Amino acid sequence: MSTLQPITLKRLASRRRGAALATSLVLIFAMSTLALGLVSLVGATIQMSQHRNDTTEAFNMADSGVDLAIAWLTQQASPPDDNALHPMTNFYGTNGTITAPFGQTGTTLTVRIDGDATNPTSTQKHYVIESQATMPSGASQTVRVYVQQASFGKYAYFTVNDGAGFWDFNNHFEGPFHSNDADGLQTTILWKSNNTANPMFTYTGDDAFSVSGNVTWWKNSIGVVSSPSSISDYKSIATSGQPSMTTGYKTDANGNFLLDSSGKKIPNSAQIPLPTTDYTQEYAAMGLPAPTPCTTAPAGTPTTAGATIVNSSGTVSGGIFLHGNSVVALSVNGSGNQVITVTQGTTIQTITVDPSNNQTKVDKSVSGVHTMTTLTGTPNGMVYSDGNITGLSGQIADNKVDSSGNITYRSQMTIATDIAASKDVTLTGSITYNTARNLSIAQASDTNFNQKAGVFGLLGHHISVASGAGPNLEYDGNIFATSTFDAANPSIPSSSSNGTMTSIGGVITQSSGIFAYANSDGSLASGYQEQYHYDTRLADHPPPFFPTTGNHYDVLSWQRVTGMLT
Repeated sequence: MSTLQPITLKRLASRRRGAALATSLVLIFAMSTLALGLVSLVGATIQMSQHRNDTTEAFNMADSGVDLAIAWLTQQASPPDDNALHPMTNFYGTNGTITAPFGQTGTTLTVRIDGDATNPTSTQKHYVIESQATMPSGASQTVRVYVQQASFGKYAYFTVNDGAGFWDFNNHFEGPFHSNDADGLQTTILWKSNNTANPMFTYTGDDAFSVSGNVTWWKNSIGVVSSPSSISDYKSIATSGQPSMTTGYKTDANGNFLLDSSGKKIPNSAQIPLPTTDYTQEYAAMGLPAPTPCTTAPAGTPTTAGATIVNSSGTVSGGIFLHGNSVVALSVNGSGNQVITVTQGTTIQTITVDPSNNQTKVDKSVSGVHTMTTLTGTPNGMVYSDGNITGLSGQIADNKVDSSGNITYRSQMTIATDIAASKDVTLTGSITYNTARNLSIAQASDTNFNQKAGVFGLLGHHISVASGAGPNLEYDGNIFATSTFDAANPSIPSSSSNGTMTSIGGVITQSSGIFAYANSDGSLASGYQEQYHYDTRLADHPPPFFPTTGNHYDVLSWQRVTGMLT
């Protein structure tokens, strides 16, 4: 028999130990490789997360830069009326670039405002705002927005003082309503319970009803104070309910009122001041650029009674200037042209605007003797009177539209009196567009109206509906009264033939006027039921030379872009 030699066992153990060491080294290498891969992956993930965070922060900062730019615009004494680039040098930073904005070291924020090319000559100013934020990591975001001065054409009804009477469930507003509540007398609403099928405010935007202060609520009957509380209550007042209604004052977390620097309570809906009285419309009628500020009347205005078509050697260079008190009738002739008839005593001037032939014709009749004048060109849409307009009614011509549906000429007109001298307007009948709005459908679907109907604006001190104007009236366009818009006699129409005053456009007034008297249950006793329908076109395309809201701006478009314009 035989046995293993000891030396052989030692060699075998040595070989086994060598194999185990090799296996361990392989495992260690594999684990190290895996660990390095995980470290690299985690590092990349952290880097990607940091880049994503930087990108998000850069975007938020760029968006805040837009807010800074709009704040800069609102702080100006008047909107910049040039088409220059404004890098906000006087507002924040150097040449529009802010270093370490909001305490972010190594970060830059560049903000600039570029005036639109039309700003030097347009009443409603437009601006492109660009804001670019760059983080220390290099992540950069740019935001570009297009803003315009807000027009009072955005409101179905706007008033500074609203304490003269009350609004009741017979009144309806298909558009934004706002009261500044400046007189402190509070807006009063007589609402009807369980009336969700026929609420007063049918506009579905979030600004259907706003008051810069508190509201007095009467329920079902005059003087019965009862505020809405349930969802049904609010929807009996506004189609969209409480979310579309803004009233009252701001409070802190403890319910204490917040106060401004003068110690007054801050309303939830900010007051919007009416523009100061100036001579912008008079300059427009004269075909002259209005200075900033526009505090003095232009020189060389007509002194001949009646209507003057401002022209230079037979070519129209401005608008229509009315000297003295007059009666104005608006009509449309068989060719679809706007006709303006101005009467002063025995003198009658018939002005026909003919854009198809680029002409304006004037037929002047003095005691029956006619004189014809033909001018080249058409007026700029401004009709200005330095006297009272003692009678106004009629129809506004349509736009000129080609066979492809393109608008080749916009029919637009603003009639204004000398509000600095408190000149008034008396409405003796309706003022309507030649193409009527179809109130049975949403305006967005009313393509015929949106394409064809002209645009009209009326500006005066006291604008009043005459007693004999008729039982059912319609006023298309924007009405702006620097004093009051009302009915001369709310007792007419009488209870046996109550009428309706329908506005398709908007009303802006210093003080709400009275159009009707009501019974104790809110039903109409006499006068006019008021129906206000917003014309969405007027927010972006207001009547020519119509007053704006001053330093308040609407954002028309918003974009995230790859870089700033050169």
